[in-house]
Amino acid sequence: MKYLASLDPSLRQSPVIHLFHATAQTDIEAMARLDADAKAAGVRLYIYVDGRDGFLTGERIRNAVPAWRDASFWFCGPSGLGRALRRDLSKAGLAVKQEFNQELFEMR
Repeated sequence: MKYLASLDPSLRQSPVIHLFHATAQTDIEAMARLDADAKAAGVRLYIYVDGRDGFLTGERIRNAVPAWRDASFWFCGPSGLGRALRRDLSKAGLAVKQEFNQELFEMR
């Protein structure tokens, strides 16, 4: 986002970037910085705090991003959540083999 923010806004082209940030706990300062970075970069930010908002789901993503079928998904996070989102989006019609990219790691 720092790189995008450094660009002249006229150089930022589509597609629009939607960033979904799911967390179990919040740090008000960190969330404020994340929000400021997203705004400066022209990124649409969605923050889900488990205890307050419930979990991030494929349905929530589909509801927030009308053109989700044409989107490319890049996932970084717990592998279980990645598998659940991939499965959900696949059932809903996303070509996950081409459009769902997941970083492979396990959280400790």
